[in-house]
Parts: sequence; C-alpha cells; structure tokens
Amino acid sequence: MKLLLVLLFISFNYSFGEKQFINFLPYRTQCSGNPYGVGISIVANKCLNDVEYFVDGYKYNSYFAYSQTDSNNATTVYLTSYGQRNCSGPEGQTSYFEINTCDNSPPMAQPKYSPYSYVTVTNKPSFSDNSVVNAVYSNDQDSSSSDNSGSPVCNNDNFLFATSMTDGFEIELQSGVVDTFSCKNGQPFLNSCFKSDCNNGTIALSCSPSLSESTKNVCPIEQ
Repeated sequence: MKLLLVLLFISFNYSFGEKQFINFLPYRTQCSGNPYGVGISIVANKCLNDVEYFVDGYKYNSYFAYSQTDSNNATTVYLTSYGQRNCSGPEGQTSYFEINTCDNSPPMAQPKYSPYSYVTVTNKPSFSDNSVVNAVYSNDQDSSSSDNSGSPVCNNDNFLFATSMTDGFEIELQSGVVDTFSCKNGQPFLNSCFKSDCNNGTIALSCSPSLSESTKNVCPIEQ
C-alpha cells in the first residue's frame, strides 16, 4: 500500500511538472470517419476564461483541466467548469476522460455540432489536419508571455487554448447567417451566407498542418 501511494504521488507530480496540452478532436459519429466540427486544445494546469467565445460568444465562465497518471500507466483528464471567470464562483461539473479513447465532447467543444471527441494529451497543441485554428496566447506583460510591446508572443510556452473548425465545417448563427470554414493551400477561408447573399474571403486565422509533421506554432496570418 505504501509503495502504491508513492507511485501515485510520483505520477501526480509528473503530470503537473511537465507542460501538457489536452486535445479534443471532433467527430459527428463515435470517432469514425473524418473529423468534423469544433475541436479544442487547452493548456493543462491553468485557469482558462472565455474558451467558447469564438463559436458561442462570451459565457463569462472558466475551466481548469489537468491529467493524472496512475500506477498502471493509465492517464485520465479531469475538467472542471466554474460559473465565473478566473475559476471563481460556483464550481460546476467535473468531467473525466480517458486519453486515447473516444468520449462524449465536453461543453466547450460544442457537442451540438460534434458530439464525440478523441481525447489526447500531448507536449504541443494538436488539431485535426487542415482545420481553421483560432489560437489564444497569454499577454501578461509581467511575465515572459509578452514581448516588450506587450503583444502576445505566439509560441507554445504562452499558448492558452485554441478553437479549431474542421475543413468544411458549417455553423448557422442566431442571425440566420450560415458560416462555412475551409482551408485551401494552407490559407483559411470563411464563406458567409444570408439566404442567397454570400461573401467568401480569407480570414486572419491559421490552417493546421499535418499532425504527423507539425512542429510549428499556430499563429494568426498577417493580413
């Protein structure tokens, strides 16, 4: 029993000592076929505000997630929601996910569009191939997360979270506008239609490269 407690302690501290990213890759069916919908990648062990804002508007809530590896080398992700920003206010539901498995998508991953997610923990943010990515980085001027101008530094050390929309993902807004996201030759596009009136153009986001060869940070494209 004493040995088991020591192993659990070591695994728990290892999870918090290493920089980790928790990824939810989106699917309409139980993680079969091509990914589709809204994916989420978040840094572990940090309170995160406004994770849903890009797709669902500002909710003024927050999340905290971490992973824990047990003595059998099985890793579980724990995700807790809070009713207010900065992980304050009433504590909501804590969900847990086994990594490298298919599970129900968490609320931040917009389950109405992609009810299932393949859950991973990696040492860099991970997205479905050729997705449109909106990444958010820390701009805390009192830390190394910004340059001298106070602008966010776009690298994985300062990555907070990202919302990714798979190529061809379509969303209907409350206004009746239908937005379709796509990536063509590494360039992100947004096609917005209201009834029969459509506008198609590039957007100042990024397209994710192949997961098998990506070592780059996902930074906004200069317009």
